[in-house]
Amino acid sequence: ILDGPLDQHERRSGASTAGAATLAKVWTAATASLANVLDRTTLAHLVSGQLPDHVQALARTAPGVEGRDDVDGRPG
Repeated sequence: ILDGPLDQHERRSGASTAGAATLAKVWTAATASLANVLDRTTLAHLVSGQLPDHVQALARTAPGVEGRDDVDGRPG
């Protein structure tokens, strides 16, 4: 259930148990979050080094980035 493309999780698991149904919701939320970042980040953002505010905010709050200065959308 944890391997392979994210959009295949529910079909493989069958979501027949409460745990599988809950995991399917987590995968759906994760897929939506990833799509939100990728759909709203352009090549121009990457080339300029100026990431959208929503990407910068997510990067700043990700575990393990405290004190890092390379997650603010600026090269470096």
